[in-house]
Amino acid sequence: MKENNVNSRELIVTMLMSINGGDEYSHILIRNVLDKYDYLDNKEKAFIKNVTEGSIERRIELDYIIDSFSKTPVKKMKPFIRELMRMSVYQLIFLDKVPSPAVINEAVKLAKKKGFTGLSGFVNGVLRSVDRGFKEVKYPAEGTKENRMIKYSMPEWIIDEFDSYLGAAKSDRVFEAFLSKRPVVIRISGRLSDKEADELVEAIKKTGVGVIPSKYSKRAYALAQSGGITKLPGFAEGKFTIQDISSQICVMAAGIKKGDTIIDVCAAPGGKSVYAAELTGADGKVISRDLTSYKTSLITESVMRMGLTNVTVEEWDATNLDESQIEKADVVIADLPCMGFGVMGRKRDIKYNVNPAGLEEVVKLQRSILDVVSKYVKNGGTLIYSTCSISAAENVGNAEYIEKQLGFKPADITPCLNDGLLEDVKAAGDEAKLKMGKLQLLPGLYDSDGFFVSRFIKE
Repeated sequence: MKENNVNSRELIVTMLMSINGGDEYSHILIRNVLDKYDYLDNKEKAFIKNVTEGSIERRIELDYIIDSFSKTPVKKMKPFIRELMRMSVYQLIFLDKVPSPAVINEAVKLAKKKGFTGLSGFVNGVLRSVDRGFKEVKYPAEGTKENRMIKYSMPEWIIDEFDSYLGAAKSDRVFEAFLSKRPVVIRISGRLSDKEADELVEAIKKTGVGVIPSKYSKRAYALAQSGGITKLPGFAEGKFTIQDISSQICVMAAGIKKGDTIIDVCAAPGGKSVYAAELTGADGKVISRDLTSYKTSLITESVMRMGLTNVTVEEWDATNLDESQIEKADVVIADLPCMGFGVMGRKRDIKYNVNPAGLEEVVKLQRSILDVVSKYVKNGGTLIYSTCSISAAENVGNAEYIEKQLGFKPADITPCLNDGLLEDVKAAGDEAKLKMGKLQLLPGLYDSDGFFVSRFIKE
């Protein structure tokens, strides 16, 4: 038993310095740190995760509030003090269960501990001012871009990008949804009978985890208060896999049949390949590829744990043509590298680390991959193009490219989806687009991450 001598707030500031300095991705660093300190109790781990994620997610708003009370702007503060202030103000404003005096006292103690005794009075004074007056802070006029930037902690250029694609009203619904907590979603293996699946759900519930069925997929469940997923009943035995509902919808849209040959060209961490392998069955096969040995190791681990024997995992650069696979696939799944705008609610630092030039480059990469992998589709076969993004250039722009430049025909996705999802498609006014082979899932309108999926047939 390890002694708990971890200073959680010091750990949070250290992570924030690394993440906001561009050294680490937030979701990876947080996961690795929580794994390292797995011996901490669940409440302490939840506190570390919550404050770290929240301080990143609300960074623009936190800086605006701090600057309203501090003579020294956030940008000119020493890195440690800057992250200490952000973390502390996040607690003061957004965490009701943490008493304000405790937040302020711990911040002052931590400043002194890290050698900033001369700034401890500044930390104390500003935090006390924030605690007394944050409700009176004046924001720019409601509805203005300046207000939206602060309210949603969203960079200006991303607001412009979303508005041009969705319109301001729909964009705001998405931005608001990003600030809500996104649950972990699991998919129960297709090799389990309905009775076995129900028994697994009950076993997971007995551990204290909330299990909420998805209306979009019979085997999908959102988990609440889930802690360590890998320790839940059935995980080690391959009875379920972690796979967001949007990723599941991508596979559903393919209309995979028993005996199909599937090529998943950018497959890590492997959720879509695993689902496709279950659908195509023992008489079919899945070739699951990605760029690096690290990524293919993730796929292999998932395939082996799920007990699948019809998946071949290969390290392959999707921009390089594999002549041996030309016109061999019944289905090609091209869920391609993207800007990740659709998962900003899970990967909070994405919005600070992307820029318009990066968008142009990623669209070029996507098209270079599509030029190659479209050749693997046999006549009458299906091409699925998808991204976990929300942008016109990456999504409808590339769908148009597939149709006009690559000669594929859009195919109706409606028959591939269940009634629960079709109900929300209708409510969102997306029925016509779905029949034309396109579906843009938006948080706030759909119970999923942001995701684009399109379906094409090669004639």
